[in-house]
Amino acid sequence: MSKRNNKKPSLLSRRDALKIIGATGTTAVIAQAVTAGPLSSGAIEGLQRESNHASSDHEWHMVIDLAQCIGCHYCIWACQATNDVPEDDMRWNIGFPDRFWHPLVYWNVHAVLWEITLCVILYSTVLVIELLPILFDSSLFDNRPKWRTFGHKLHKLTPVMAVLGLALSMLHQSSLGATYGVLSGRAIWFKPSTPVMFILSAVAGGVSATLLVTMITSKLTHRELIDKFLRRDIARLPAFTLLAYMYLKLWDWLATSYYNQAPGTADALTRLQATTPYSQSFWWIEVFLCSLVPAVILLNRQMRRRKWPLMGALFLVIFDVIINRWNVTLSGLVVPPQWSPGVLGHTIAVAYTPSWVEIAVSVGVLGYALLAFTLGAKYLPLFGHTAVSHIAPTD
Repeated sequence: MSKRNNKKPSLLSRRDALKIIGATGTTAVIAQAVTAGPLSSGAIEGLQRESNHASSDHEWHMVIDLAQCIGCHYCIWACQATNDVPEDDMRWNIGFPDRFWHPLVYWNVHAVLWEITLCVILYSTVLVIELLPILFDSSLFDNRPKWRTFGHKLHKLTPVMAVLGLALSMLHQSSLGATYGVLSGRAIWFKPSTPVMFILSAVAGGVSATLLVTMITSKLTHRELIDKFLRRDIARLPAFTLLAYMYLKLWDWLATSYYNQAPGTADALTRLQATTPYSQSFWWIEVFLCSLVPAVILLNRQMRRRKWPLMGALFLVIFDVIINRWNVTLSGLVVPPQWSPGVLGHTIAVAYTPSWVEIAVSVGVLGYALLAFTLGAKYLPLFGHTAVSHIAPTD
């Protein structure tokens, strides 16, 4: 009597999974070796100096008002310059990763960065709770019925977790925008619209990223993972969000530059236009290429039916989030607050090219992310067990 085969089909074939895992894993390992190699000797020297300072007759201490802290690191630079502290010592005495639990114990309700940290911790917990039912439903737990039953019960909390995740992610994004908006010394940042624009861009980018990843996985696995009509309807959501974002962005620009006659704002915009490609990255990339163009594609029925234009538009929406954060950060670095120590009237904008270590860090993060998703697509029922139909030749 033959046994019935209850093995759930995987999205990726073994050969395709090995190819993707090999490529992404190699990328991550190379990036890890590149970044760890040059820093290993510096780490040893920094820790040795820390040990020597601990046994010396003097130490450096700072008293910081955490109610006013915004994470600008100016206090670190001021201490470094005043006391002639080596750079490696400051690097190895501040920001230990094993102190990630400090925000949970040492509350600072007046600091925006504390709120952001708490939102990230709670939101990550929600994501883990949402992922556990998928993990327990995989073939890895075929012989563990109690864990699978627990996963099914945990799955019933999905609506609650979805609402909590939405609220925490919105708090997170708005708080990120608030870290810029609360700085009254930065003339072009001090406004209440920045948190709202961060939320709108994050909503459009998050929906686009989810739909784009699903479509890419569908291409790689040659399976229809989402109904084409549902896909077209979902694609309209980031389009309408982009329209709201562009409307608010236009009024924000008018209030900041056109209608604003404040000397500080005019000086900030003049400095940006003279020393940075802010005008090009703002108008041509953020507003036109990454907002207007994808909105037109996603709202056009004929273009929305074609997969490659749709995937391109979704990618542009995701890139719009990146370029928006870039423009906000660029404007803040080039136009520092007038009350910052050592920068009054002495700010010099210079060209910057990322080092190969910085590039390797970015590539490594991307490699690890792709590796994790590939393993999930191979071994976890991310898209359910019914998504096994072959894609039709035409949409």
